[in-house]
Amino acid sequence: MSAKSGRGMIRHTVSVIASIAILALSGFSTIQQHDYLVEISVVSKPTEGELIKETYKSGEKVQVKVTMTNVSTKTMNVPKGEDYYRPHLVRDGHPVAYRKEVAARIQKQEKGGSSRITGFLFLRPNEPQSDLIDLDYWFKPLRPGRYQLSVRRIFFKQRADSKTIFFKVLPVRARKPSMAKTTQEGSGLKY
Repeated sequence: MSAKSGRGMIRHTVSVIASIAILALSGFSTIQQHDYLVEISVVSKPTEGELIKETYKSGEKVQVKVTMTNVSTKTMNVPKGEDYYRPHLVRDGHPVAYRKEVAARIQKQEKGGSSRITGFLFLRPNEPQSDLIDLDYWFKPLRPGRYQLSVRRIFFKQRADSKTIFFKVLPVRARKPSMAKTTQEGSGLKY
């Protein structure tokens, strides 16, 4: 066997081993990603029956219903609380920054700090459960514009991303003073 064909064989072997390693790693991360399915929708206030809502007025509270489904075969106990969500909001094509205090807390958490847990959800296989989050916890009041929203849900070491949804925030129109009908009778005006 010539030295040239020997080097070619070694390159081929290394290439095959690298491909197998990449496939194994991507297969592992795919398995990790698929223990949970996360869906979101923006909804009206719970007292209004949680209707899906696509248009808000400036200053109106925007709530997001996050529905999580455990697609594994085991019941999972997952933490509940605002710190386990990472909403990604875009207004008219530009990312919307988190409030300063929220951004600082996230930065601490990502460096190994603790997260606030407000309870636990017991996710049984294929039984969806929902949680509501308020965008005003994360962001300053939303200005008029067209928004895109996706949410990353953190399940301890796993993360699952929702699909992107869209909604609008409209400006609040100033009320025009109503023009009272007037008639002139005698010495005064009637309203």
